[in-house]
Amino acid sequence: MDMPSTHDADINLKTADQCQLSPDQLRGLIQSCDDELADIRKDVARVQAERQRYADMLAG
Repeated sequence: MDMPSTHDADINLKTADQCQLSPDQLRGLIQSCDDELADIRKDVARVQAERQRYADMLAG
């Protein structure tokens, strides 16, 4: 994975400083991202279990 350059970090800091969201809106956005991440992790676990089930079927 590529590491962000110092220039990218500077841009990110400037963008964060210009953020127009209130602290409550930011908390809500973070919670929404956390919820979506949890859903993605559940999907990944489901796919891995299904993959393992098929591998077990093929093995024997």
